[in-house]
Formats: sequence, structure tokens, C-alpha cells
Amino acid sequence: MSQFYSSISKYYGKIFPADMKRVEFLLHASRDGDDVLDIACGSGEIAKKMQDNGKNVYAIDIEDDMVELAREKGIDAHVMDMLELQIKKKFDMVYCIGNSVSHLETKFDLDDFLFQMPMLLKKGGHLVIHIINFLRIWDENAPDGALLYELPVIENEGVRFERRYYREKDKIRFNAILNADGETFEDNQLLLNINPKDLINFLISLGFGVKIYGGFNKAAEFEAKKSFSFILKATRL
Repeated sequence: MSQFYSSISKYYGKIFPADMKRVEFLLHASRDGDDVLDIACGSGEIAKKMQDNGKNVYAIDIEDDMVELAREKGIDAHVMDMLELQIKKKFDMVYCIGNSVSHLETKFDLDDFLFQMPMLLKKGGHLVIHIINFLRIWDENAPDGALLYELPVIENEGVRFERRYYREKDKIRFNAILNADGETFEDNQLLLNINPKDLINFLISLGFGVKIYGGFNKAAEFEAKKSFSFILKATRL
């Protein structure tokens, strides 16, 4: 990750307050007293809601400042790379939401990340991954640098956050601009153009049963050219 996320960490809770649809989805995929792992926890907004609802939460993020904010909320949070999950326990549920896995550099990294899941999950445990459905916005005929999609601007408690996605060869360049307290922060990150089928097939090869959704409403069916989100719930068989 870049210095950008460290710089904006104090505003993160205002940009991304806990979305109760996401929380409810995760709560329905778990039970009271479950041990859960939050990967790329940010400032701990979702982890806090999960903990308040009776889950035993262990959270990780690569950014020191984010982890410190999560700890201030009472979360057992640790600085850790998602490619090196050296955790000596198993969980009832592991989740990584907010398009975080798209920030991995290569598809080999994505495979390495997923390869860790059987070792982290108890039998019958669930893995929940949420990414943007890039199939919906990708344009094979678009030239490099073309704008593929622009998300609605987030304005909350004096912060303004803009997000745009551009084609960059076979990847997607994510441009983020934050205006807060009279300052402007801007960052560009190359994202993996993840095909949901690749996630599904790799997890099946690892012995998981897989269900997919087009939103955090479990009734939302995934449609490749219509759904903005891709949510996967994989169960270790």
C-alpha cells in the first residue's frame, strides 16, 4: 500500500463508516461466539460492529496507523501483510471486503493469498470476499488511460472522497482524491482485473463449496454485466 492510506487514516471512519448491510451479511454467515478474522480491517469500523455483536475478532491491516485506530476501538488488531498470515489459530469465518484483494500485485499473489485459507479456517468455516465486479466496467476496446467508471462522490462530516477507475493495459488504475480540513490527498493504485470465475475455480480446487451474490443482500443474484459487486462465500468442506 502507499503512504496515501496512512495519510487519510484519521478520516477513514468518515469516508467508510460501517455499512450495516455488510455487517448483517457477515453476521448471518456466522454464529454467536465465533472466532472471525478481518483481513484489511482499515480503521476497524466493521470489526467493531462484529465484536459488538458477540464475535471474537482478530483483525489485520498492512498500515500501522489503521491498526492503531482499530486498537483504539478495542479490537485485537495487528500489522500484517495478507500474503504472510502467520496466525497460529483457526477461525470460524475469514472475511476480506471493500475490494482489498484487488490491491494485490499479481494473480500469483491472489492465488497465494487464497492458498492460505484452508489453513486458517476450521472445517465448515466460511470465507467471505467482496470485490468490485470488474466485468461490468471493463471495456476491452478502451484505450489506455480511458475512464472506465466513476463512483458517486462520498461527502460526510466535512470530507469529500472521489473515486475513478481507468484502464491501464490489462489492469485498472484506481484514482482516489480526498479533500478534508483544507487539504487534498490524491493517490493512484494499479488494481488486479480479477475475473470472478478465477476466484470461484481456484477455491473449488482447494476443496471449498462456493456461493456467489451480486450484493450484500443475500437475495441479490450475481449478474456478470449488471451487478456492481461480486461477493463470494466459500465454505471449507
